[in-house]
Amino acid sequence: MREFRKQEKNKKALACLREAREEVQARLKNKLTYTEAMKLADRFSHEIVEDMAREGKVKF
Repeated sequence: MREFRKQEKNKKALACLREAREEVQARLKNKLTYTEAMKLADRFSHEIVEDMAREGKVKF
């Protein structure tokens, strides 16, 4: 059961990261510079990790 929960957490984290990637790619199509896109992706990934930590899904 513990392994199943871990897999589910991983699936949710991966889905969040994929969503962030899609948003960054969409912004790139709107002529966002590479640097701006990378900063945006970095911000998204930090926010996702912070949210997951706050929800107890990851521990540091």
